[in-house]
Amino acid sequence: MYGDRSVYDTVTEYGFPEDIAQRVRFTGYLNPLDVADPDSKAERWDFDALLPEGGSRPLDLCLVGGGRDGLRLAEAFVHAMKPGIGVVVTGPLMPAESRARLRALASQHPRTHVLEFVTNPCLLLERADRVVAMAGYNTICEILAYRKPALLIPRTEPRTEQLIRAARFAALGLTDMLHPSDLTPEAISAWLTAKAARRSAPEEVMDFSGVRRLRGLLEEVLAAPDRGGETPHAVREGPRVGSILGSLEPLV
Repeated sequence: MYGDRSVYDTVTEYGFPEDIAQRVRFTGYLNPLDVADPDSKAERWDFDALLPEGGSRPLDLCLVGGGRDGLRLAEAFVHAMKPGIGVVVTGPLMPAESRARLRALASQHPRTHVLEFVTNPCLLLERADRVVAMAGYNTICEILAYRKPALLIPRTEPRTEQLIRAARFAALGLTDMLHPSDLTPEAISAWLTAKAARRSAPEEVMDFSGVRRLRGLLEEVLAAPDRGGETPHAVREGPRVGSILGSLEPLV
């Protein structure tokens, strides 16, 4: 489980039977900064060319994950009063009509920009002063890695996964949370314009070493005897951690 048992005990919450529970290993949450990305410099765009005012004003960033159900949050963010430049990333799954509606709305707010897709959102997070976002696993890990003040507005349907995650991280004092039933432009404005609270470093309150621990855990699994009592071929070269992260499916 690539999480921290003290944050969310999957074994207990899901009622795993004892024989399965004994085999569970918690990796810790995955810190994207622990994965070397040789292409990051090549992907880095000239931000000042994209947003001419960006260098002199704070950057407020809105992330809605894939975007399929992110229109309501994105619209509230566009309407909100922002102290600096506003950037919304719609995600690749936001319907075309929703993207068009959002662009039309943003055209009435000159300091708000809409980007449909960003290959590496971490490049935006590096520049952001504050982040308003849904509560997907990857999004939260990226926010915490860059230690950005964040207001999380989780989805609550069709699953409560994001709601549980946002509540747990807010309880740890790492982020703020706004229930979607309370989502308004005014609520976002109040958060963006308030003095940012001092936060603990993620590593101080949770296990954020999943990427560094993952290779050892995989070697442990590969070296374990199979059901026939034989040990699989020796592990000579560990897998590239970065190449397998995308295949993992989070719980909380």
